[in-house]
Formats: sequence, structure tokens, C-alpha cells
Amino acid sequence: MGSKNYTLLLLILILSLFSCSDKEPVLSIVYPQMIYDMEREVLAMSIYGLFPSNSIRIEKIQLTHLETQIKWKCENPERIFSQDKKNEYVGYSAFLGIDNTFPSGAYEISFIDGTNQEIYHNFSLRALSIEDVSKISKKEDYIGIYDENDIMIFAGKKDSRISTEKKIKEKYPKAKYYRNMIKSKQTNIIYILEKKDIK
Repeated sequence: MGSKNYTLLLLILILSLFSCSDKEPVLSIVYPQMIYDMEREVLAMSIYGLFPSNSIRIEKIQLTHLETQIKWKCENPERIFSQDKKNEYVGYSAFLGIDNTFPSGAYEISFIDGTNQEIYHNFSLRALSIEDVSKISKKEDYIGIYDENDIMIFAGKKDSRISTEKKIKEKYPKAKYYRNMIKSKQTNIIYILEKKDIK
């Protein structure tokens, strides 16, 4: 799954997490959202900052694990505007783990503008462990639907309107396959399951 597909999924979660934040014209940070692609067996971290629109142009993002000084860099941040267009979410949705994990402890994320001025924010990450998805009891169910070009045409919570392949095809005629997604409320990891072709 490409970075843009992760972005669409994260957009749903970001707007939910920031539902009350548009009133505050200050930098806010989404708690790091971990995504595990079970088909590729890849773990990624997504993190975004909230800025007033046109207040600053972020050109780069750098993520640092403070104890080991391991760094992740993004040269082309992703931008998603809030519904009222007053704020924008700036971040990246596919920082990849080292040996498929991220070290626990303190991190620093820096947002860098065109004049190399930086805005910092620190956060902590606890030790991660990939769960057996069949045993996750506290969860939220999502689904991603794709066309023949592997473009995600829908991402959101599963409901009765798309509960079967027939209903998916009726609502999204261009759909070729889908991938179920499970968000664990215990670890905050989103598990993207293997794709299923729509016959």
C-alpha cells in the first residue's frame, strides 16, 4: 500500500481526533498512529501537526529518537486542510520502522519551514508488540476499497451498506478488491489485513 493510501485512511482518524481543535490556532500533534500492513509485513508510523492555514509553509519534517539519535526525514510533507479551510494538517504517514519496529522512549518531531526555522514537539512511545488480530477484543473495524489501479476509492468504518461484496460492488462499481482494517484500542495499532478480490 502506498503512502497516499495510508494518508486517506489517516485523514479519517485525524479529523476525528481533531474534531474540537479547529478553534485553536496553535500547533497540535496527533498521537503517533502505528499502521501494520499484514500483507507486506511492514510497520509504519504516522504523525501530523495542526497549523493555521497560510501561517507557515512547512517544507521538511524530521523525526528523532532522542536516546539513540535515529532519525527519519520527510522532504515532501503531506497536507490535508480542515473542513472549514482555516487550518491544515501537515505530516507524514509512512515513517518506516527499523527492523520492523520503533524503539520505545522519547521522540522529537521538528517541522522545518523554507527559512530553516523549526518548530519542535516531543512525545513518548511505549514498547510495541504485534498482536494476533484474531484475539483482539477491544477494536474498531474499518475497510479500504480499491479499484483496478490499486487506488483507494473509499476508507472508513464498516457498516451495513458495505457489509458484503455484492453491496460493495453496488455502491462502488469500480471496486476490484478490499482490505479490512482493525484498530486495536489497546496498542493503538491499525492492522491492514490481506486483500480480498471482489468477484
